[in-house]
Amino acid sequence: MNYQRNAWREWSPEIRGVLRIVVACCSCSTGARSLSASATLPCDGNRSIGAPAMMKYRSLIALLLVVPCLAFAQQSGRTYFNSPLAQQRHLPFSSGVLVGNTLYIAGTTGVDPNTKGAVSAVEEARLVMNQVRRVVKQSGMTMDDIVSVQVFCTDLRDYAAFNSVYETYFHGHYPARTFIGVASLLFGARYEVNGIAVRRAKSVR
Repeated sequence: MNYQRNAWREWSPEIRGVLRIVVACCSCSTGARSLSASATLPCDGNRSIGAPAMMKYRSLIALLLVVPCLAFAQQSGRTYFNSPLAQQRHLPFSSGVLVGNTLYIAGTTGVDPNTKGAVSAVEEARLVMNQVRRVVKQSGMTMDDIVSVQVFCTDLRDYAAFNSVYETYFHGHYPARTFIGVASLLFGARYEVNGIAVRRAKSVR
């Protein structure tokens, strides 16, 4: 019962609304019980469908109709996340956007413009990955939900240094990834990372 309640809370308001409509339709179909037990629906000329079977067909039709609605509702709900820096500076973008079960992570750097003093390639890699993880956690996911990553780097000689940090944020399989060399990045950053995460279905225990 607790699992069902938690699952209900995780669904978007749109999905919960559709499910309430389905329940109402199915409840209305039970009104057919007031019909005479002999009420029938012509089938193939030789057979007929009684009221109980009719109710089952109505419920089946309701479910068939609601599946596309659920898919649409799941995709239509959006949640926006912003890092503290983005909020403070009123930057014109979101740090992450959750659409259904898919999280789109904006380009992220590990350099705060207010930070003074240089940091090593390894430390900056840790800072940028921490920022990515913060957005993922805001959405209720984990780093292992990430399926795709893009890394922009101003010096490809830092490839090994970045990987030495990057690999510690995942367990088992790694996301698909692209590592791209660029001339420069905002705030003098070495790395900028964006990605996509997809919430995995929870196993029932």
